[in-house]
Amino acid sequence: MAYIGKEPGSGLRGRFVYTATAGQTSFTGADSLGRTLTYTDGEYTDVFLNGVKLDKTDYTATSGTSIVLDSGASADDTLEILAFDTFGLFSGEFAQDVSVGGDLTASDDIKMTSDSAQITFGADSEVTLTHVADTGLTLKHTATADDKPINLTLATGETDMAANDVLGKISFQAPDEGTGTDAILVSGAVQARAEGDFSSSSNATSLDFMTGASEAATTKMTLTSAGKLGIGTTAPAYALEVNATAFQIAEFSTSNSGAGNIQIADGSTTAANPPYIGSVGDHLTFGRIGVAEYLRIQSGGGVSFNGDTAAANALDDYEEGTFTATLTAGTTAPSTPPTATGNYTKIGNLVNCRVVFNAVNTTGGAGYILVTGLPFSASSAGAYGDIMLHTMGSFSTTAANVATYIVGTSMVPYQSITTSGWATVTLNATSSGYLYFSATYPTAS
Repeated sequence: MAYIGKEPGSGLRGRFVYTATAGQTSFTGADSLGRTLTYTDGEYTDVFLNGVKLDKTDYTATSGTSIVLDSGASADDTLEILAFDTFGLFSGEFAQDVSVGGDLTASDDIKMTSDSAQITFGADSEVTLTHVADTGLTLKHTATADDKPINLTLATGETDMAANDVLGKISFQAPDEGTGTDAILVSGAVQARAEGDFSSSSNATSLDFMTGASEAATTKMTLTSAGKLGIGTTAPAYALEVNATAFQIAEFSTSNSGAGNIQIADGSTTAANPPYIGSVGDHLTFGRIGVAEYLRIQSGGGVSFNGDTAAANALDDYEEGTFTATLTAGTTAPSTPPTATGNYTKIGNLVNCRVVFNAVNTTGGAGYILVTGLPFSASSAGAYGDIMLHTMGSFSTTAANVATYIVGTSMVPYQSITTSGWATVTLNATSSGYLYFSATYPTAS
């Protein structure tokens, strides 16, 4: 192969011509044409004296900036120095197209300095990477036929994937942020992470979504190979698992001003009207899509049923509990007023209570029978229940019936003594008396 220079890969670096003075041996600096002598390797220099090439033993070339003759030159002798060096075929800019039939290796930067510059790939140039001025890059499949998406694959060369090995990762960073420290750390990333050792029958992989607050980005959300989504956990056990540190875990909203709902359907049913949990205004609702609202929790408290939306009709309380009732008398209390534990159920503004005084001692008591300590105060006095007495009350011979009369938080048994009147039941002080009663009465509490 033809080449210019002493051997392939080297070429003429410079030619320097000097006119000698009598006895001159050292030639350096600017030559007769003003060019400064320089070379990189003395082995790659040729020296001619009056057109005759000197042998390497006739001069010394080691400094890179001078040639020293072993014998002094005569006045007006011409000394010509040719310096050779390794060289590149081109260094600079040109405006012509270049075609390379083989691989092209660049040992430094490649700069594409025009807007919309493009790199194409493939024998048909069907994949392009194009510069978008002042924006970024576009990777495109140029084929116009159906089902020709662009596919970008991040692949690892690892030959033994183990649990938690990362197959590929895309990171986001602002490394030039002037405030430094946390600001220049990776602030967001998406990575594919092996869930376990890969094998011929498994490539289980999770996608981790990573963000940073005042830190290098860490995993905040994970989608597993089983399709389970974890927020705040990298190993969700359910289709959706949220592990939050804040009091409010999630919020669902809709731009629909009428109502919003979340449908809940069993995978085994094809019903067109699945159940839902929804909201109407500030009310929480439960029902079936396209059928009816079955239950509503009112914004101000209380529960409505079967499409009744009126807050005034809502059930606003339900509770169960116990209370301590005391058996006493209207005139004089027993020496030791007996007590008993009763039970109550309160539904809305209606109270049902039950209490049993079993074989109690009412010695010392006088006047009408009086039980105090009911769990809620009656909103209006009235006869609201049933009573059974044994050896404890004295009745009129004309008494037709007896009822519990609730006033405030007390119960007084009343008897019907005539066709037009009622009277209290007198306490029969005894060492072993029995009183059972239950009552259902209204309350404002």
